[in-house]
Amino acid sequence: MKIALSYTRGAAAVPLAPLDELLRSGTRVELAVLLAAATRPDVPLADLAAAVGAEPSEVRGALAALAERGALTYTAEDGDDVPDSVGDPKPEKHLLSSTLPAYSTEDTARILEGSRQLAGLIDACQQIVGKIFSTAEVSSIVAMVDYLSLDSDYILLLTTRCTEAGKPSVRYIEKTAVSLYDSGIHSYHELEEYYARLDAVRSVEGRVRELFGLGDRSLTKKEKEYLAAWVSDWGFSAEMIEKAWETTVNATGKASVSYANSVLKRWHEEGLKTPDDVDRAEEARRGTAGKKTDKPKANSTFDTDEFFTAALNRSYGDATAPDDRTKGDA
Repeated sequence: MKIALSYTRGAAAVPLAPLDELLRSGTRVELAVLLAAATRPDVPLADLAAAVGAEPSEVRGALAALAERGALTYTAEDGDDVPDSVGDPKPEKHLLSSTLPAYSTEDTARILEGSRQLAGLIDACQQIVGKIFSTAEVSSIVAMVDYLSLDSDYILLLTTRCTEAGKPSVRYIEKTAVSLYDSGIHSYHELEEYYARLDAVRSVEGRVRELFGLGDRSLTKKEKEYLAAWVSDWGFSAEMIEKAWETTVNATGKASVSYANSVLKRWHEEGLKTPDDVDRAEEARRGTAGKKTDKPKANSTFDTDEFFTAALNRSYGDATAPDDRTKGDA
């Protein structure tokens, strides 16, 4: 079959790659919005919704899906009531509670309809947690993506770590996501670094508890800060912390966490990274002190051999003189 298009009223340019994808797997509203945007790219949202015969909420979902497919970008104008385009930076949010905004069932369904990737993310999270999510739990995952702009890898890593920690609860995952977001951890790379630091601290925490006699009690806020500084900020190993403990006990007679912190801080400022570095620095200091003590002797013209020779001559001068004179007469 051959089809001839009529361009008597002009033509509109449509990107072919996303158009082919939309024809295979897109929704009617997505395809209609793309074609309408090709003819009137500056149309208000209300007019666009009327033109394609859809509700404004459906158009918002279609725009988000088209932006995710790379078909278009858009900028919201006054009165549009439409979220920023996918890929565009969203204004930073500061959350005042550990709960994300509640998404209605309709909003959740609309967002899911516009993103196959999001549906796949929810399926993956369900497999990690080991349960089928309720509508509220699905909405929570959707809110992390839509409201916080967290990507799939971020949420998958967060879900995995919370589950491994014995907290396979979407509510707990949501609270953790909010807390991390408010701490400035917004990207997958930042989340990876956060967990790497956390793992490093935990790997030496047991040894620190043993050395300083902390037992199984919860660490105080100050102790947690010390431990994070030693391992995460200063990069010290368990061996260096043990060296600081030894120095602390030798100096004070007790295992003081605060004193050990002062020792480790000084070593950090001096660029000492290993116990061998500390030993060499101590030897150098002792050597310098020894040189200062020996300095008067080194610069003195005093000679012990000459002193004893002169003393002997003074003590036995009379006894030796006849021998000398006799030798001279001979």
